[in-house]
Amino acid sequence: MVQPTAKIFILPYAIAVCFVYLLGVVNFLTNLEENRCDMTFMYEFPQYTEIPISPDVDRKYRQYSLSAYSEGILTERVKQMDFFGIPVLFIPGHSGSGKQVRSLASVAFRKAVDESHLHQHFFDFFSVDFNGEYSALFGGVLEAQTQYVKHALNKILALYPPERQPPSVVIFGYSMGGMIAKGLYLQPDFNPNRISTIITLATPHQPVLLLDTYLNDYYTKVCFVIITLATPHQPVLLLDTYLNDYYTKVNKFWSSYAHESTSIV
Repeated sequence: MVQPTAKIFILPYAIAVCFVYLLGVVNFLTNLEENRCDMTFMYEFPQYTEIPISPDVDRKYRQYSLSAYSEGILTERVKQMDFFGIPVLFIPGHSGSGKQVRSLASVAFRKAVDESHLHQHFFDFFSVDFNGEYSALFGGVLEAQTQYVKHALNKILALYPPERQPPSVVIFGYSMGGMIAKGLYLQPDFNPNRISTIITLATPHQPVLLLDTYLNDYYTKVCFVIITLATPHQPVLLLDTYLNDYYTKVNKFWSSYAHESTSIV
């Protein structure tokens, strides 16, 4: 049986705990950051025009594909393989799809049209599809994906006529696609001048889980090699141990960015 004096002693602590709890509930319900994100919409039906690379490459990598994104007035030009903008290649990640390029490509297209700079600041978006392979769990597919992307880069630049052929391609790598983009520099016959910029989003620059030797070997080759690209227009990138570049991450989370695979409807 609790003594009256004990009740008096416990009461202030109980009130304090209840007050802190209520304060936390109020803070949770009211202290909300303004949502500055906007949804992306396809104002016209998205089209994905498949582009064959070569009989040998298509036969060797029959599970992969290269496509060009278009919508609206550009669809017919893309079907005729008539490209005139800055080429951008989207590389999906673990269990991803090449169709994930649609949000990025549609927004870029709308901004180009709205700003009336269709020919000056227009991007041609291409994407590779790896048939939803689980590249973060099985490293045995990474080398094949890297080699296919190398062939895709050569094919993309070959689509442009000589008088307006761009010298390089912008690469956007999502999730493990960012590692594939960096792995291109390890290919013995790869020309680094074919890439102008690499943008990675939610890419695990450090391995989340090393489940096999293939995955470990790939990360070791990419992250421990010193890449020297000393040209007047391309800086030198040094990779020592793991990347020391600035990037965002969730605190105390294994991966460099928390993300989920995007479903394609």
